[in-house]
Amino acid sequence: MTVTRRGRPTRLGDVLASYLKSEGLSERIGQAGVVNAWPELVGERIAGAAAPESVTPDGTLFVRVKSSAWRQELSLMTPEVLALLNADRTTGRIKRIRRDRDTGGRADAQEAAAMSQTLSPAPALSVRQAAGRVAARQVRDLVRYEKGARRGDSEAIHQMRVQTRRLRAALALFAGVLRPGKRAGRARLRWLARALGRVRDIDVIAALLEERHLPHLEGVEAARLEDLVAALKERRWRAQRKLKTLLARPRYARLKQALLERARRPRFRKHSDEDALAARFLADRIHRLARRVSGHRAMTERSPDAADLHSLRITIKRLRYVLDFHAETCGLAFDEERKLTRDLQDCLGEIHDHDLLLSWFSGASDAAATPVEAALFAGAWRVLPERLAADRARLFRRFLRLRRRWLRRTEPAGIVATFEEPRFVALEAAPVQLRITSPQRTVASLRIVR
Repeated sequence: MTVTRRGRPTRLGDVLASYLKSEGLSERIGQAGVVNAWPELVGERIAGAAAPESVTPDGTLFVRVKSSAWRQELSLMTPEVLALLNADRTTGRIKRIRRDRDTGGRADAQEAAAMSQTLSPAPALSVRQAAGRVAARQVRDLVRYEKGARRGDSEAIHQMRVQTRRLRAALALFAGVLRPGKRAGRARLRWLARALGRVRDIDVIAALLEERHLPHLEGVEAARLEDLVAALKERRWRAQRKLKTLLARPRYARLKQALLERARRPRFRKHSDEDALAARFLADRIHRLARRVSGHRAMTERSPDAADLHSLRITIKRLRYVLDFHAETCGLAFDEERKLTRDLQDCLGEIHDHDLLLSWFSGASDAAATPVEAALFAGAWRVLPERLAADRARLFRRFLRLRRRWLRRTEPAGIVATFEEPRFVALEAAPVQLRITSPQRTVASLRIVR
């Protein structure tokens, strides 16, 4: 159906879209569409445990969850859920998720038990089974974000990069079990991660400068920062073009095909132990990495330098990945440790971003290391370096608080509490390094058998 305007036919859909845009309603309609399409966007598992209620004009989605266990799990999955909601969406994007626990009496004991079974469907998985499932899940999620990455969506690029890192971590963790093959090895994944990282790193720096600091500058310094942000966005555009070209190359197509083939039919090493339990294997790796974190120089020194903090962040990231793999295959035994490592990693990541910026503005780093011309960082900056330094100091104080929480939590437990959850029957209780908080908030300990 069309309407006539000044003698020229115009599609009714175009007229309606123009009207909604002029009235400022197109953004709100796009946001409301998330509520109706929630099951298709997030999948049956999440949709069965969390229901969207409303979306505010600033992009905040309020979700009602069925139980406190799902509330915790959804908080850990927020970045992935946001990426799914905003994929292929130019208007009405969701910026954050707020969770309200359902107090209508539905979160009873039977539902909590069903939640545990959903998160840990097979408590006695072998290492081989766990390795196949973990690798397949990372491949599936990596491919899911490819379309958004081709389009230049910053969140999709970030999530695709994260999945390449998680897949590399899984291949390293299960190297004694899985045979990845030459076309799907860690070196090929590192090549892909670097291409994604060139775009993602500029996104982080540009957003930090433009959103957090530019509104507080005035005069010449504000104009200079605007020029710097514009140069970063231009560099980002060039990096995105290269990424799009890379994702269209046969080399990436071969990598993707090899990964999907390994996900469908994982190959195992001949001499790997077929009967080794995944829960015991993963818990052992968790405790080893946790000891490495606790003994790291940045966790003991009063004023660790930037290099030590960056090294600690990498170690914590490896631990977080293994904790996630444990949750995917064995349940939520380490749910508190997962949240704490996530907070530590995020805090250290922000500190690293500020350290990079401060080195660029001070001229202490190599000019080749800057993402744009070093001249844009040079010269007299009066307010911006002070703001960056103050922000960095605030983040470091937060790191110290998180560090104290970590050291208190990972000190040896004096009393051993028996595990009540069925999914822990394969593990023996005895004094250990990591304390585990169960859904009943009791302190438990885990013995690792080497």
